[in-house]
Amino acid sequence: MKLYSNVNSPFVQRVKMGIALRKVTPTQISVVEVDLSNPPASHLAINPTGSVPTFETQEGEGFAESLVILQFLDSLEAAGPKLFGTTSAEVAKNQLLIEKLDTLVMPTLLKSVYGAAQELGLREALAKLPGALKVLEKLLLEGGGDYLGGHRPNAADCFLAPFLMALLAAAELQPRLTPVRDNQTVLKYMQRLEKSEAIQQAGITPAQLKPALHKWVTPTEGIQKVKKASRTLLPHPETALQQFNAEISHKGSGAIELVGSPGWQLKRAEKGPQLEAQFQFSHYDHALWAIRKLCDIQETSDHHTAFQLHDFRTLFVQICTHEPQWGVSEKDLELARCLTQTFSERRDKK
Repeated sequence: MKLYSNVNSPFVQRVKMGIALRKVTPTQISVVEVDLSNPPASHLAINPTGSVPTFETQEGEGFAESLVILQFLDSLEAAGPKLFGTTSAEVAKNQLLIEKLDTLVMPTLLKSVYGAAQELGLREALAKLPGALKVLEKLLLEGGGDYLGGHRPNAADCFLAPFLMALLAAAELQPRLTPVRDNQTVLKYMQRLEKSEAIQQAGITPAQLKPALHKWVTPTEGIQKVKKASRTLLPHPETALQQFNAEISHKGSGAIELVGSPGWQLKRAEKGPQLEAQFQFSHYDHALWAIRKLCDIQETSDHHTAFQLHDFRTLFVQICTHEPQWGVSEKDLELARCLTQTFSERRDKK
């Protein structure tokens, strides 16, 4: 049997923790690390999406989904205790517990870890995280042990642990995630998990996860360039804009197109020059996505735009520097570049 894996997937990490708890040996299950951009044919034969984890029971046969694989592990002969329990009542109880965690805790953990690089996502996470941790505290106290599984980790702990370890790592990278340290019951639970043999064997301690989490907690390179750019007004904005338009790709198709030539344009407003552009989207939901991304980018970079949505598909954007004078700065050009690149990446994915 084989587990098709990618070391950075928290869903794979659930399964690896389960394998460690059940003490399944490498002779029973071999782990195959795959390149998600180029999964092997044997992987795709079982799971055409190429997602992980995917489990192969025999050549050409198997299934995906981390919880399904955890349940399958309980059918194997192994030295460790069963993850879901030994009786029908224990199995049902743990399945219900996982359902509660999935509904009441997991969405906030995902946003806290994988949305912390953007200001709006971080604010939303900070508003909801104390409540989610309070729910987790209640479930821990109801279990009456050191773990969700009682006195030893079980399937419910496997379900949540990779995301809790990622949250600890994210809190080290993003100091504003202070609620992680405020709930002492949950914090002690996470620290016990971190020291557990299963977490160590699965390779999902916060220290091990931190390198891969940088991109989820740190603003993108484009946003960082906006933050670092100068607000000093450009003496020759026309020349700078001409060069800027030559650097960026302003032709698109499908989901988005930057309308007009030469792309971003310089308009003389009453108070001074400003940058303007129109982005054309093929669907209303793409335009709403773009507005959300625009708000995220401007709040994270602390540099703002004026924008309007016309005919449900055309996003009109204006950028300029207001203080100490009205005009076009290096920061304006970097924000225009960041927006264009972000919208173009969405177009390419479509």
